[in-house]
Amino acid sequence: MDSYLSGYSHNLAAQNQQMPQHGVVHTSGSTASSGAPVQEADISQLKAGDTFKGEIVSVNGEDVQILLINGQYMAAKLERDVQVALGQILNLQVKSNKDNKIVLKPIMDGNAQMMRVGTFALKSANLAVNEKNLELVSKLIENGMSIDKNTLMTFNRLALQHPDADMASIIKLVKLQIPVTENNLTQYENYQNFEHRILDGINETSDEIIRLYDTLVGNGGADFAGTIGSTMPEMAVKYMEQVINLLTEDENTQNIQAAPQELHQDAAAQTLPDSNVQPQPPIPSVPAQAADDIQKTAVNTEMRQDAPTQQAVVQNQTPHLTDKEIKQLEQTDARELPDKIISLVRDGKANIQDIKQIKNLTPEMKYEIFSSEPFKALVRNTLQRQWTLSPKELAQDGKLQEFYEKLERQSSRLSQIMNETADAASQQGGVESQTRAAANIRDNVEFINQMNQMYNYIQLPLKLTNSQAHGDLYVYTNKRSLAKREGVLTAFLHLDMDNLGGVDVSISLQTEKNEVMTKFYLEEDALSLLEEHIDELTQRLTKKGYNCKHMIQQRDEEKTVMQRIEEQVAGKSAALSYQTFDIRT
Repeated sequence: MDSYLSGYSHNLAAQNQQMPQHGVVHTSGSTASSGAPVQEADISQLKAGDTFKGEIVSVNGEDVQILLINGQYMAAKLERDVQVALGQILNLQVKSNKDNKIVLKPIMDGNAQMMRVGTFALKSANLAVNEKNLELVSKLIENGMSIDKNTLMTFNRLALQHPDADMASIIKLVKLQIPVTENNLTQYENYQNFEHRILDGINETSDEIIRLYDTLVGNGGADFAGTIGSTMPEMAVKYMEQVINLLTEDENTQNIQAAPQELHQDAAAQTLPDSNVQPQPPIPSVPAQAADDIQKTAVNTEMRQDAPTQQAVVQNQTPHLTDKEIKQLEQTDARELPDKIISLVRDGKANIQDIKQIKNLTPEMKYEIFSSEPFKALVRNTLQRQWTLSPKELAQDGKLQEFYEKLERQSSRLSQIMNETADAASQQGGVESQTRAAANIRDNVEFINQMNQMYNYIQLPLKLTNSQAHGDLYVYTNKRSLAKREGVLTAFLHLDMDNLGGVDVSISLQTEKNEVMTKFYLEEDALSLLEEHIDELTQRLTKKGYNCKHMIQQRDEEKTVMQRIEEQVAGKSAALSYQTFDIRT
């Protein structure tokens, strides 16, 4: 960059360097604050990117007058929402110069400059100049926000309302037009830390169900018949019965606001507070195009792993006993019945619904069955199966909406059951147990609903063949293009796989020409493996009528869902969708 202000552009410390004479014009009638005539700089040769130093000598909205270090004056505009103070000495950069109307932006030169800007802004807003408020000014500037009086007072109020929250998270929520609440702040940070996956919460919830049961019975070591006078085993059985009822409820039941069952009918029941399920937030609706994208992706994508892990695999089909087999069980000798049922569960021949239908089970029998490892595995599998979606289900109209309604309802109800049980156990001297996972799923669903007020985002906990998959779908699109179904659609796909590691895929579809361009970003060790099999993808897409081009290169750092959304909001992209899948075997 070499302009006639180059002496200031490259050596900002050269305070005595003079502007070339040809760059100076005299303007009659102009005076400095002292009343003496002034010289105005010729700005016709300034180009975007040129930099120099000057002092702010007058401010009128966005219009400023700047005293250059050679004694000349420059009239200019500052870019929108930039706040400066009289007497400030700034490093300035030309943003644009059209018809000799120049727009400048300050170049911050470290802590000292930020301190001056922050101090002036806070004093103008009648706020204390302290470390916390100076950090607020810094974060606002960093995020391209105004530091005017109203903005500073608004964020100062939000900071007082949420004293433990990260100011950056508060600012991000405001920029994304998402309400600033404790739940939204927690969920936003979960999303930023890759801890947002509903699928992880489902698996953790299934573990918490069993952990609370084990806590009630002394980690499985108590004998029901040998604990006369203790309510803990009885409470454990009642608690597990409630869980079974939840997992076998009729999904067409409309009375979802019914009061919870009592955990027990004796004096222990009085320790439980009366409470009803709280009013539920509206469930996020999925735009038509988003639903189409979800269905196409799910139905056309097959993800298989060679061998399952030790963790129980979620099955798409559930075995069940016939009415005749249930009647035969009811005629079994009472001493043998629990072992018989446990054996059927272990062999995969009986499910939760079957156990619920057996009428002659005593509390002692239930305790023996519920305490068995095969039954605990069955509870885990049942929850994971019911709270996940298969690709086939995604292809059914209305299934996604129905799934989210059930997930929100059941996670909220389960959280209530577990919290009330844990509270009752604690009041009777039982060991306390953490039961947060189900509530976090409920809060996550509510956060997704809040996001859907502005953005088309949905999360997909999927069940696949011998595996589970986490999915995020973010659709950022121009509504007009969406209605016409034309133009280029771009998708970002993220995979976490055992053999390939982290994989990012950018997929661009030219809808009118059926042209697909895929870009794969992989770990270095996986590049050659994908190159060997890329032709298989080409063949499959060609059979479906697409013309394909592929590119493979080494993977860069992974971005969060929120970062993707923030980038697209800032860039105002016309059509974009974002998906990630976390493969678990």
